[in-house]
Amino acid sequence: MLLFVTSVKKLDKEYFHSAICPKGHAIFKCNKEYLPGSWLEIEGQVSHLDKDTIEISPKKIVISTKHNKNDEKGIQDFINKQSKIEESTFFFNDETMRFLKPYIEEAAEFIKKATVLKRPIIVRYDSDQDGLTAGLGMYYALKEYYNIKFIQQPFPYYSILDFEDDKRHVENLEAKHLPPVLIIVDFGSNPESMDGYRKAVENGFSIIVIDHHPPQNVKIGELITVWVSAWLTNCSNPSSYTSGLLSCEVAKKINKIDKKIVDKLIRISLTADRSKMYSPSSRDLKDAEAVGYFIGTSAYENNIVQYAKAVNDEEMLDFAFAQSQEKIQDFIQKASKLTKVKTINNITFCFVNVTKLIKKGSYPSKGLGANIMADLYGNKNYPVVTIVYTGRNISFRLNKLAIEKGIDLSKAIIDLKSQMMQGIESGGGHKAAAALRVKAGYLKDALDKITHLIANQNIQKQ
Repeated sequence: MLLFVTSVKKLDKEYFHSAICPKGHAIFKCNKEYLPGSWLEIEGQVSHLDKDTIEISPKKIVISTKHNKNDEKGIQDFINKQSKIEESTFFFNDETMRFLKPYIEEAAEFIKKATVLKRPIIVRYDSDQDGLTAGLGMYYALKEYYNIKFIQQPFPYYSILDFEDDKRHVENLEAKHLPPVLIIVDFGSNPESMDGYRKAVENGFSIIVIDHHPPQNVKIGELITVWVSAWLTNCSNPSSYTSGLLSCEVAKKINKIDKKIVDKLIRISLTADRSKMYSPSSRDLKDAEAVGYFIGTSAYENNIVQYAKAVNDEEMLDFAFAQSQEKIQDFIQKASKLTKVKTINNITFCFVNVTKLIKKGSYPSKGLGANIMADLYGNKNYPVVTIVYTGRNISFRLNKLAIEKGIDLSKAIIDLKSQMMQGIESGGGHKAAAALRVKAGYLKDALDKITHLIANQNIQKQ
């Protein structure tokens, strides 16, 4: 019988192997190790553990170099059958989503096939509401899978250090497996991720990116196995197709998920990231704020299971929302006193130094703090750019008139990177909302330069 080995683990003096055969999953023990990816011809006594799994007591094992075609087809047929994606309907059934359907289905099938082959899966999700809901979509799709790890990403790019952590995780698993699958949600389309991706690909990783941030260098796609992003389409507002939306659509194709749960995740994602595709209800606004509070206070940091429980507990959401409102009012009062205003070329810049207000585990977070102050200062009949910053992190927001004037924060950050290559650690975002992380000692220079770039963009005349 032909077998394809998917994992091997040493038990005492023997090696326990998992494999796929024409009849389904197979397990066997022997005193020799056969690495994952090996093709074997095996003879021995077969016993059925369940309808899709057999145990073989081997009498003879040889490396297969010329496979039996029928057996090989049987193995492939079983993998394909187990990898078949679910039928589902989209939250938005529009032209863009229909265009993205093949990418969504490809991602779902690839991930599902990885579980059949017992490949390690690492899911990294960004540390905001959109990132968390995207991560939770993957959690609900894959929560029964044993070989998976969820990581809340501290910074919005995949670094070489991240790769080294992921490599260590795989190497420290009890069993040897086929190469891992890295799933990146709500970040990772930026050029800062390329070095980390390159290392991962060189070490056999497959990379799936589900994101709604604009790619600044399309060559990053050469390192990505499957890329799900509305930026691959010609739609007019790709950022509004949030990562939480896209990830949940992939998740629904991987596994059957309670519609009430997955729709709630999508609504929180769209609401929190202010998608132009969706008009939130008062409940959506409360839920998005509450989830932001869970993330900002680090109550469940890196614990996807606890996040899932909290997001689906209405009492916990209501309590978190009430707490968030108290914190927000206190933040506004203090941050307003730290604001400096400057007008350049008929654009008003509001600089808010929140270094002493925002710490790890405090609320609001940097990004939410930027939204709060932008709402406060942006309700004007002239263009306003709100800049909220700490020692190394800068968040930018535009009001409606600044957007209409033609200001593009994403372009400004790209231009800044070209001027300050040594001083910028990471940066990117959308036209109206973006963020930067600078290296120590470069904050003032970065603020001065990007203010000049924004004020002097080739913008539309009023």
